[in-house]
Order: sequence, then structure tokens, then C-alpha cells
Amino acid sequence: MKKDSKAIAGLLRGDILMLVVFLLAAIGIGAFVLVQVMPAVESASLKILLICVCAISTLVLGGSMASVMMHLCKTKEEVYGEELYYAELARKQKEGK
Repeated sequence: MKKDSKAIAGLLRGDILMLVVFLLAAIGIGAFVLVQVMPAVESASLKILLICVCAISTLVLGGSMASVMMHLCKTKEEVYGEELYYAELARKQKEGK
């Protein structure tokens, strides 16, 4: 692996980890809110509706994040290669070379 390939792999790994952490945080917050709201709701049909809405929104969010992950994996050379190129260019300009 070239140096750039290792840097690209590191950036990709960091972005995927961040997406997973955000997804888990969203699931945790949604579950917490759902558990807090359920005792206040008396209607069984409304409870089912709340559970369905929470489940659907979690699935959509998870699917969206999975799509972003797949896009990043497919285009990692372009996305992160360009990012590394411009970061190196900015560093050189800052040093005055």
C-alpha cells in the first residue's frame, strides 16, 4: 500500500465509525423517548402507531447512512484523494513553498 492508500483507508474508517456512532446515538435517543412516552399513552392503537413511526424512521435513517457508507467506499479514492491533495497544498502554501 502506498502512503496515500493508508491515509485514505484511515479517513474512510473514521467516517464510517462516525456514521455508526451517530446511528447508535439516534437509536438510543429514539428508544429513550419512546420508553418515556409509552406510559403516558392509554390507547393501544396509538402505542402501535408510535412504535411503527419510530421503527420506520429508524429504518430510513439506517438505510440512508448505509447508502452514504456504500458511496464513500465506492468513491474513496476520489473523495479522500482530493481531500489529501488540497490539505497538502494548503500546508505547502502555509509554509511558503
